[in-house]
Amino acid sequence: MIYELETTAYEKARPLFQEMGHSQLFTDAIFEGNHVGRIFVDDPEYPAAALIAPMCEFFFTVGRTDNTVFNQAMRALILSELVSPEGDLLLFPTSKAWQQTLNRLFADYARLHVARKAFTFQPAAFAERHTGWRERLPEGYAIRQYDHALAEGTELANFWGNLDNFLARGVGFAVMKGDEIISRCHSVMVGGGQAEISIETAEAYRRQGFATLAACAFVEGCAERGLRPAWSCWDNNIPSQILAQKLGFNHPVDVPAIYTKVK
Repeated sequence: MIYELETTAYEKARPLFQEMGHSQLFTDAIFEGNHVGRIFVDDPEYPAAALIAPMCEFFFTVGRTDNTVFNQAMRALILSELVSPEGDLLLFPTSKAWQQTLNRLFADYARLHVARKAFTFQPAAFAERHTGWRERLPEGYAIRQYDHALAEGTELANFWGNLDNFLARGVGFAVMKGDEIISRCHSVMVGGGQAEISIETAEAYRRQGFATLAACAFVEGCAERGLRPAWSCWDNNIPSQILAQKLGFNHPVDVPAIYTKVK
């Protein structure tokens, strides 16, 4: 059997996620109400295994791996209800045992073992390279903190539940040229005192330093809120890794994942 927990019962499953070894921000964000997600367990009162499904469509499994009934029910739920409309499925095993279990559960689909690079922010490196960064802002451009108007048209309302929740707890800045958004950087989720970065630059303005300026504003905004910026990206996203290191994010750790397409 598999049971979905009501939000008021999330704390029953939280101990299972506190020693994940990676991606703690993603699960903490759900427990803290800073990201929309669902939690499924093998026992609603005393869970020993759990699946957490954030809105960002990353799936994390924790706890016991030997509950065949739960595992099969979890597979059926993912395939029938949780997988993306395109059929892309990203599973993040939190142990070698879970990696083996997930490989067996989805053995009838072609699987690709991939990894995300999770970086550690080093404030001293950022300060050394980017103190006075506002002086690099070209004439005619401005840094603007997110309000409702700037946050609209992004994924933030879906990820955070609503824009008011994001504006109260999240961080977002944009490089503007008049009313045109040149580059934007915002927190897709906040958890455990960390803010996961999402950054995007209009195609015509890429490779001109605007993403760096937006990220600098974001980093300073995090500091003002007592948050630590967090950066992760897929291991084949070399431009993102280069920008991360330029900003003072270093010591990347590989977070293993299993990718499969089920439609």
